[in-house]
Amino acid sequence: MKRMDTKCFLMSWALIFGLSNSLAMAKENPNGGAQKSSELPSIISHIDPFPSALNEAALAKARERAKEMDLVHSPYWDRLMYYRHDGKNIESTVTQPSFFLTKTDQTDPAAELDALLTGLFTPNRLQPDESAACLFPVRRDWLVEQLQIMDSDLPATPCPALTQWLEGIQPRHATLVFSSDYMNSPSSMFGHTLLRLDPDDNEQTRLLAYAINYAAETDNSSSALYAIKGLTGLYSGAYSIMPYYEKVKEYNDFESRDLWEYHLKLTPDETLRLTKRVWELRFVNFPYYFLHSNCSYELLNLMEIARPSLSLQNKFPVYAIPSDTLRASLIDANLLEKTVYRPAFVSRLNAQADQASPRTIAVAKALADQPDYPMPDLTMQQQAQASEMASDYLYYRFVSHEVDPTIARPNMRELLVRRSQNPVSDQRVTVPTPAIDPSQGHLTSRMLVSAGELNGRGFADVEWRPAYHDLLDPAGGYRNGSGINFLQTKFRIQDDHLSLQKLTLISIDSLSPKTDFFTPLSWNFAVGVRQVPEAHGQFSREKTHAVSYMQGGEGLALQWGSALCYGLASGALEAGSALDKGWRVGAGPTVGCLWNTPKYSVQIQNATDFWQDSHTWQNQWQVGLQVPLRLMTADRRQALRLAWQQTQQGSQRSQEASASWLWYF
Repeated sequence: MKRMDTKCFLMSWALIFGLSNSLAMAKENPNGGAQKSSELPSIISHIDPFPSALNEAALAKARERAKEMDLVHSPYWDRLMYYRHDGKNIESTVTQPSFFLTKTDQTDPAAELDALLTGLFTPNRLQPDESAACLFPVRRDWLVEQLQIMDSDLPATPCPALTQWLEGIQPRHATLVFSSDYMNSPSSMFGHTLLRLDPDDNEQTRLLAYAINYAAETDNSSSALYAIKGLTGLYSGAYSIMPYYEKVKEYNDFESRDLWEYHLKLTPDETLRLTKRVWELRFVNFPYYFLHSNCSYELLNLMEIARPSLSLQNKFPVYAIPSDTLRASLIDANLLEKTVYRPAFVSRLNAQADQASPRTIAVAKALADQPDYPMPDLTMQQQAQASEMASDYLYYRFVSHEVDPTIARPNMRELLVRRSQNPVSDQRVTVPTPAIDPSQGHLTSRMLVSAGELNGRGFADVEWRPAYHDLLDPAGGYRNGSGINFLQTKFRIQDDHLSLQKLTLISIDSLSPKTDFFTPLSWNFAVGVRQVPEAHGQFSREKTHAVSYMQGGEGLALQWGSALCYGLASGALEAGSALDKGWRVGAGPTVGCLWNTPKYSVQIQNATDFWQDSHTWQNQWQVGLQVPLRLMTADRRQALRLAWQQTQQGSQRSQEASASWLWYF
């Protein structure tokens, strides 16, 4: 998803709130790129060098008090200006000159603070909205509060654009919104967060509120280049604001992602300050990193600005996972007031199908293609169910571009007319709210220590995984059947020898079960380094060899009661010096079942691969069991995992069993 560029971003605000004249600086760029911040009028040029109405006495008093309070070294001033300290050096991470009032901009906090004071006391003789107070209202409010500056000491600074913008949004309350993972987009595999600004406490009008979104400006690069740019900060990120219903339509309807809305304990004044901060940042671009300076990390800064006592970003010095930032802000910082679950469109349709008979579902599918399809064998209630499911199913196919709009639109109207003729009340059901929301799921970093036996020889393993979730981890707060492991590293000690047992750069599992209306593709992918019992075409029970590997598969999954069972057509490529020709390729079926309950997780899997180097089939069984432990704490930070694996090739067989202690942190 491409974010709106800077000019379009500002012009959309102006169109919404009738500010086109006030914000005429956002002119269309014929090249289609984002307007550079340096194109904005410089604030320093707006300060009259010989102001006749400058209250020099009040300015001198404010300067003296700022010096006494040592405001230039205030953590909040650093936060406002994105200053970062590196030993004796200090520099802001913002590079746009228009964000600063001085030419030394990024590296001189004292000069910047003094320039802001001068700008506040200097009468603005040019256009409205171009004073320092209008362009940087949060900085202005902070200085006025800290230095106890009287309004009578400051010149009149009308800000019609800012005033009308705030009146249009009417920010009274703030809601942190989490969108569940979306496996088809690398930048959204861990989920996505945004902030909603609510004008009141009415749940019926939430869709009409506005949402603050921070996102990367991506391009149409190849998948490999896309990942490289996202990991190295070559994409730029910026804030945008839009009607909340647009994001709900995108996430709930288009991408079938559940939304969790967390109402925050921010006061109206704090919410207003947060909103003004977005105004200050509307022309600022930051380097966007998928694993750190991402949507969830940057939103933490807004909450820190809203409530100065918070210190949230410091909790994530290396990487920031959206679910971890949820815990930091909602639980650790005690900002959670109320939680609202907004299930995806697909979740709602599947819930309807769960309450309907097979015949009713079959008729609903037929109605989606033929609105006048006869229903003589259904009761009035079943006819209502069928019409509602048909209408919803056709709408989903319409927004997914699976049907011709010229056919879908009249068919949807016919279905609505037919449903209106049935006197039975609405048959749609409410999707049950999951018992555990994403903020309450297990922590994403994990340490594993295990002891086991491989073909009669003992070993000990130590494993570290920075992120995020695998199929046996507790499923509460995560989508069942999905898993992402990033930089998972396991070392093994066996026969007094230390070796790298496995290094997973990234592995992804997406097991989405078939339902009455949908047949999603299930798939997995992994790349890294692992030990294999194969060398020069021979299977070995005594020695393993490290190889680089890449593997993946596609297939289908089914939900049978509490079991999620799957079948995939899989393939793998391995490369290493111990292999004939330095590489080998294998392919075959992979089948398994997964049970995830609050008390345990179980996975049974069989993979059968034909390897071209040895021209033989290799069969591998895996069984895993994980049980949460409550030894020292009431939460599920600890768990016990038992694993068994058997690999057989021809008459040769290798068996491995282990018991592991896991700690989530």
